[in-house]
This record gives sequence, C-alpha cells and structure tokens, in this order.
Amino acid sequence: VAFRDAVRELARKGASAGELLAACDALRDGAMAELGVRVEDRSGAPSLWKMDDPAELQREIREKKEAAATAAAKKRANKLALLEKELAKSEAAAVAPEALFQSPAAREKYSAWDERGVPTALASGDELNKSQLKSLAKEFGKQQKAHADLLKKAGDAGVDALLDRLRADIAGLRL
Repeated sequence: VAFRDAVRELARKGASAGELLAACDALRDGAMAELGVRVEDRSGAPSLWKMDDPAELQREIREKKEAAATAAAKKRANKLALLEKELAKSEAAAVAPEALFQSPAAREKYSAWDERGVPTALASGDELNKSQLKSLAKEFGKQQKAHADLLKKAGDAGVDALLDRLRADIAGLRL
C-alpha cells in the first residue's frame, strides 16, 4: 500500500522515470527482501523473481550499499586531491612573472636584476654564470606561460575569483 501511495504521489508530481525507478528499487531492496523475494533486473528482458533466504538478501543489499558508499568516498577523495593540486598550481601561477624573483628570500640571495626582473648577480656581488642565467630565464619563461594561462582560464572574473571558487569547492568536499 505504501508503494502504491509513493508511486501515485510521484505520478501526480509528474516525476521523471528515474524517480519512479528509484521507488521501485526501494521496494525491491526493502519490503521484497524482507519477505525473501529476490527481484533480478535484466537488461532487455523482463525482471525475474525467485524466493530466497531473507537474511541472505538483506546481507547482499547491505554489502552492495557499503560498496557504493566506499566507491563514492574514493571518488570524492580523488576529486579533492585533484582540486588541491589545481589550487596549488593556480596559486603558484598567480604570481606575476615580474614579481617571481622579488620575494624577501630572493632579495637576500640576489643583488641585481635585469629589466624583466630576472636576477643577474648574487647578493655577494658576483655575476651569475651563463648556466645560472639560462636556468633563471627558463624559470621566468615558465612563470610567464603559467601566469598567462591562468589569466586566460580566470577570464573576466579574475584570478582571485578563480582561486576563491577552488577554495570553496575544496571546503565543500571536506565537509
């Protein structure tokens, strides 16, 4: 009777097929399992029913729900890790290339910079050798590309809005 009432209410609301099937699944996994009736869904064919041990059916349903919950938790953890990685990458790319070597730590390490902001001399006054200059220029180029990509990704909303959205998504997944 409760199933009929639930289906009738869903029909009155104009519920989708998915909602109606969810009500049918609830009947199959609830009352039918308690009575020892196994209903097997078969694709492209009518469902099949068999009498079975109610305790066995309920155990199988419980295991199925636990497996689904475990899979959902794993998916959520993977998404969280992906978002955290994206946030870290975006925060690093948010630094303007010109400010890359202007941090207090860099100011202690270097004493002179070229017009782009790339260091040319150590704090001791010694000029950087060719390989060091090349390495720093390469790092500067990577930062330019990463920063430009981030600006393009952020669009009109801006980098701060993008970072805030990522932080909010991460906070939502941690709940």
